[in-house]
Amino acid sequence: RLRAMELMDIQSEDRILLVGEGSGLDFECLPEHTNKIALRAFDFSPEMVRQSKIKARQFEIPEDNCFVGDAQKLPFTHEKFDKIYFPLSIASIPNPTLALQEAERVLAIGGKIVIFDKLRDEDVPLSWKRTALNAITKCVFADISRNLGSMLEPVPTLKIVHYESLKDKLDGIFARYAGQFYRVAVITRRVDYPDQVEVNSKL
Repeated sequence: RLRAMELMDIQSEDRILLVGEGSGLDFECLPEHTNKIALRAFDFSPEMVRQSKIKARQFEIPEDNCFVGDAQKLPFTHEKFDKIYFPLSIASIPNPTLALQEAERVLAIGGKIVIFDKLRDEDVPLSWKRTALNAITKCVFADISRNLGSMLEPVPTLKIVHYESLKDKLDGIFARYAGQFYRVAVITRRVDYPDQVEVNSKL
């Protein structure tokens, strides 16, 4: 989470949207200069939102800024965000492409989308072990077979400009092992960053 925050490069004037925030674990990772009044965080689960409101109070984030919502149909007509963050949520959204299209719709000019999740790299075949495990995880919390490049194909206005693994970057025995399955990516509009090199969703 800290690495994702680092890549977001949050500025004091940034309007931030946390998509699928869950219980609010990312609040404690926000830099001190974050504009918490302009921050919005939502989740599809009312229980997760209830917990995030409790967490928000601890970090001086207005409780009303945490709400129940659907990433596939964002409740914003005119509001725009400088940084949009999917914390372990893109793999759980039924239609991730639609969620990315919605994120692009509310992304401010020059903004960034950051994704932190369990993703499969491009050109890496789906192993039988991952297929078997996905049969379980897909029913419980996430589809671990998804590839970011494939999700972005129907959204030609966006491009991946950074893609990295969290292998050997997490603390704890289990976390160090699990880190090899996690990716952090930065996505921008092509027109906003024409000189920034596009990368594939693979290592």
